[in-house]
Amino acid sequence: MKVFIIAAALDVIGTVLLSCDIIPSVSTSISSSSHLPSPSPFNLSTSLFELTLLSFLRFIVSSLTLLNVAYKYTKESYDDKTNMKFKNGLTKLEKDEIILEEPWKPFLLRTLTSPTFPLKTISTLSIFLVFTKAFLRLLNGVNDEICLPDLHLIIFAFIMLTLAAVAQVYIPRFTGNILDALGAEGGGDTFDGSVWEVEGFKENVRNLAIAAVACGFFSGARGSTFTVVGGRVNARLRRQLMNSLMAQDVGFFDVTKTGDITSRLCSDTTLVGDQVTLNVNVFLRSFVQAIGVLIFMFLISWELSLLAFVSVPAITIMSKWYGAYIRRLTKLTQKKLADANGIGEAAIGSMPTVKGFGAEKAELSEYDVFMDRYLQLNNKSAFAYLWYAAAITSLPQLVTALVLLYGGMLMQSGQITGGQLVSFLLYLSSLSDAFNMMGSIFSSLTMAVGAADKVFELMHRKPRVKPWKENANPDEVKVTTLRDRKDGIYPTECRGEVTLSKVEMYYPARPNRKVLDGMDFVAPPGAVVALVGPSGGGKSSVISLIQHLYEATNGTIKIDGSEVHMLAPDYLSKNVTVVSQEPTLYARSVARNIMFGLEGEDDEPTLEDIKNAARLANAHDFISNLPEGYDTEVGERGVQLSGGQKQRIAIARALVRNPKVLLLDEATSALDAESEALVQDAIDRMLGRGGEEVGNPNMGRSGEGTGMTVVVVAHRLSTVRNADKICVVKNGVIVESGRHEELIKKEGGEYKNLVARQMSANDKLEGKNK
Repeated sequence: MKVFIIAAALDVIGTVLLSCDIIPSVSTSISSSSHLPSPSPFNLSTSLFELTLLSFLRFIVSSLTLLNVAYKYTKESYDDKTNMKFKNGLTKLEKDEIILEEPWKPFLLRTLTSPTFPLKTISTLSIFLVFTKAFLRLLNGVNDEICLPDLHLIIFAFIMLTLAAVAQVYIPRFTGNILDALGAEGGGDTFDGSVWEVEGFKENVRNLAIAAVACGFFSGARGSTFTVVGGRVNARLRRQLMNSLMAQDVGFFDVTKTGDITSRLCSDTTLVGDQVTLNVNVFLRSFVQAIGVLIFMFLISWELSLLAFVSVPAITIMSKWYGAYIRRLTKLTQKKLADANGIGEAAIGSMPTVKGFGAEKAELSEYDVFMDRYLQLNNKSAFAYLWYAAAITSLPQLVTALVLLYGGMLMQSGQITGGQLVSFLLYLSSLSDAFNMMGSIFSSLTMAVGAADKVFELMHRKPRVKPWKENANPDEVKVTTLRDRKDGIYPTECRGEVTLSKVEMYYPARPNRKVLDGMDFVAPPGAVVALVGPSGGGKSSVISLIQHLYEATNGTIKIDGSEVHMLAPDYLSKNVTVVSQEPTLYARSVARNIMFGLEGEDDEPTLEDIKNAARLANAHDFISNLPEGYDTEVGERGVQLSGGQKQRIAIARALVRNPKVLLLDEATSALDAESEALVQDAIDRMLGRGGEEVGNPNMGRSGEGTGMTVVVVAHRLSTVRNADKICVVKNGVIVESGRHEELIKKEGGEYKNLVARQMSANDKLEGKNK
């Protein structure tokens, strides 16, 4: 903090010296010389010498200050312990990108992060050229759906912006006219009239006041309009990204860290939205102002105007390099922050496990590694900014000195007046401010471009699981009646026949391991089919394919003869429902969790429907005993409920939809004996194979027969012995199938061996408990 205070103090001192001492003396020299019959450049030259000297001193002060700050950062971050962490924790690619052993050589790197300090002054067109290229790259990813709805507001804001800029560029001209009017009357004892009687003085003062008021009003209208547009664009950007995430296949989330996704959705969208709207406000205002100022500067003196841009080539090259340098680093920095977010989110989300294993220190250490990497990158950006800022801070002051020197010569030769030279200096200052504004958002723009690349990559990513094939012919689909829609076909009737034919599958996260190898499987309408077998055989993969969470590598998956990738997503979600081993509940009421996905739909269940489904799931009694019954909040991920209670709510959530295909993926394997008995009884009720209140087979939300097709994945074979068909899955194929009575009689069969091993394990467990 002391270093920042010193930096700010030295900068203020330099600015005060320049503005309060030298500029008044220069103005005095110009004013006095304009009244001399034979102008002497002595006072002007003295002031110019002082200005040049102080500009050089300020450059030295700024450089030393920045170097001190960078050294402080480096001293704090590059200790032996941190360096050791980095050497052990970085991949080879990252070591190539970050030369930790030589932190004083940022120009050797390929990537860096955003600058810590604001840019001071950019008085050349180079920053505009670099900015425009990066800004167009950013806007290229924003489609019409984001900005087009507010086009009328953007046009209005641009009109206000133009009017404000026009009013502002006239202010220096009126100021110069006032000085010329006063100078024409002489000074001191030579003028004894009222200042208001000076020719041209009153008119120019009036015009100056009008221009100032108009500039303020139009600027306010511009700023408020852009603020409104900014909020709307930001919201649309977030919605569109969220829509894209909702459309992604499950395989995408298997290989993408949650921290990366939340970072894109939260911080990166805000960063991009601000650049597209709020900072475009600053950029356009400064750009229009710069254009107007340039016009008036050339009208005053084209020679002085050209002289003002002698540093364009050097700063153009520096700005272009710096922008590309920072943009590349930003991508790496965002990745480090996303990795850190992922570590933090995982630790917070599993705090009982972390504390149970005493892993707090380990999780903090892992989090610190990513934070240290972030600090290392930030330090390098400070070194890069040191040289960049030092150059662009000193050059404008030196250029101003040259303008004053040559302007004094032009004034002495009578080519311009003293008032015109003052106006030119004010215009030069205004131009410097305009490019200073563009420079202040230049660093954040380069950072936003890096973030935008990731946001737009997610927004435009096409999921591997395609809900609809554009070249599909609905006539080839063997269904009685269907509705052809953009997102797929929507049959008017679902019987619940499930067929897998020669299916092969690889998971995106494990592309070298074949999970299913030519799977053939049929579940007739209304039948109960069980999938059993050793772990890793592919049972749960069949469940995922029927839901169309993944795309099969080869083969077909059909429901009632229609391939699942041709069916509309809402048709699948309505008719195919799953109860998994670890059901997910949300921080909502019990009732809202049961009707999850149906709120606001045409077939939204009533409270009575929800209660009927809960009764069939053996959940009504315990829900009624909760503090607020069905309105009780279950907490994040259902932490207020036990495992058995969550599972029964999940079953009620499946039943309330009246599905035609019900998938049970080891729904009881993670429960204790008592909870398992209750859940199993609920499943038996649902299947019409047991329970006290079962009136008809396959009860739905209202107790009516639904004729569900049920596919059950189970490890406990006792839970599936009443199934219509049992399929033994091993190494991605079905090796045996039939009813329990048939399979148990096969000598040396896979199913009989599974039953024998399970019974032996149960006998051993019972023996230990005696």
